[in-house]
Amino acid sequence: MADQTKVSTFFVGQIATPTNGQWTITESADSTATTIKTNYEPLDETGASITDPFFISATVLTTDKKTYTETLKVTAVSGTTLTVVRGMARGGIDFDGASSNAVDLPEGTIISANMYAGLYDMWVSALQGTIGTGAENWRIGNAADNDITVYAFNGDANSPFWRYDSATSKWVFSDDGVSSSPFGTGAGVTGGDGITVTAGDIDVDLTDTTVFVSTATASKAPLLDGSGHIAAVQSGATFTEVSQLSGTTNIAEANTFFGATDMTGAEAEELTANDSTALHRHIDLHVPHNVLANYLKINVSSSTSETMYTVPAGKVLYITSASASAVSTSTDGINVNGSSNNKFIQSTRSSTGTSTAYITDDVHPTILPAGATLVSYIVNGSVSFSGFICDLDADITIVTTSSNYLVPADKIAIYRWRGSSSSGLIDTGSYSTYEYIYDEGETISITTNLTSIIVIDKSKLNT
Repeated sequence: MADQTKVSTFFVGQIATPTNGQWTITESADSTATTIKTNYEPLDETGASITDPFFISATVLTTDKKTYTETLKVTAVSGTTLTVVRGMARGGIDFDGASSNAVDLPEGTIISANMYAGLYDMWVSALQGTIGTGAENWRIGNAADNDITVYAFNGDANSPFWRYDSATSKWVFSDDGVSSSPFGTGAGVTGGDGITVTAGDIDVDLTDTTVFVSTATASKAPLLDGSGHIAAVQSGATFTEVSQLSGTTNIAEANTFFGATDMTGAEAEELTANDSTALHRHIDLHVPHNVLANYLKINVSSSTSETMYTVPAGKVLYITSASASAVSTSTDGINVNGSSNNKFIQSTRSSTGTSTAYITDDVHPTILPAGATLVSYIVNGSVSFSGFICDLDADITIVTTSSNYLVPADKIAIYRWRGSSSSGLIDTGSYSTYEYIYDEGETISITTNLTSIIVIDKSKLNT
């Protein structure tokens, strides 16, 4: 058994009419029966079937010749048959019934609708906040444009309240039962350190010296000196020292000095090492990637024919030196991607005798893209290379091709080859390095061998 948790809907009314006469039970029902049959169907005041639960009373003469009235809860009606819960308590908000309150009901027992005391207890519980009202709305008023007030009955001489003020069409409240303020104005909110409240408007008070001018290093607020500048204890330098360092006394001068219009915006993100009039990102055309971001020195040697190194995904390889030592044929050396037509270094242009070939060029390193594989081909001797890898820059593309290349719009291309003719990056011996820069729309003629071309967005270059 459990108490009601909210107000439930019940039918309350009279069943018997002068026409129908007394409402009676037509078949005996013992104290455990949950259905009873009656002499006519119960109807509401409009003559319609009753769909909500309701309570009825059945008065009987007990075996010890005492009169007793049992209250039953009718949960469903099907014609003249009622489904019931037996033995309602004499009051309270537990509507589940109890067998100890049920008795046998003989044929002919007179029954009638019951204004059950538990209904009153349920409504009182809802008004007192013990249980829910059973709905989402609570309507107060008499359908006229008057003030509507809810008081806190707390024993004060003037009870606090909240009220609908018909004169202003606003809700107001009063903490003291005398003066009132509209909701939403910030009334009752007071300012504190660094905060002011005026007519509901809350502002930060930057002149509050308790919060915004502080000498305490543990303060959570910015530490300012008496002039409103960042305190030296926080910045490590006085305002005068900072001004002397930059050669400026205010941010406007700093914008002019650096050639920027917004020291906090995109222009400040582009920094140059060799241009004092404009801020740009610096790109070294020889080593265009930001090698400081992820630099890894590598040295690989081989004395057998094998895969020496594969450039990882998202990386580029800069080869600064390579050598082929004591090799004996023109096929000995290091090839790219396993093709003999794509030699990076080989012994000599002659196919006889043993020789040594080498490349050392830190200024114009050979750049190979992710996925490129260096493979050694050796009959005698050994080969090696060294260099570094770094992260691939989104603004720089390494194009590997053995065909002519057309430079895209808004780009420049750097084409290098090493040797005595334009035979591509991959060549023979210790020849000089040649480097050409091609502008957008120009075509680079590739005559032999696999070639790597560095393609850079023009917007990222110094101007």
